[in-house]
Amino acid sequence: MPAYKTGSGTGTRTVEARQLVSATDYELAHWAGGAMHQDARREPEIRIYPQTSPESTDIPLNVVARRYDWIVKDKKGNVKVVSPEAFRDKYRKAETEEDTK
Repeated sequence: MPAYKTGSGTGTRTVEARQLVSATDYELAHWAGGAMHQDARREPEIRIYPQTSPESTDIPLNVVARRYDWIVKDKKGNVKVVSPEAFRDKYRKAETEEDTK
């Protein structure tokens, strides 16, 4: 899985990130904890369902990743969707094996 860095100094974090490009990337939808949705009138999208405990009374809102958005997952498994522009500005590729730890 591609690893990326965000932040600087002691605030640097390593995350996994993948970009939604293909309309048939069902594995990416599964990895993100969501489901692929598509029809002939719209671009493909992944609807990500937040993890909630069974006793929670909050109704979770779906997070939607559209084509070319980045799905970012941290080490705790938290998932967020980042636009291509924000991803380019905020994240950098982890170059070495040591960078991914």
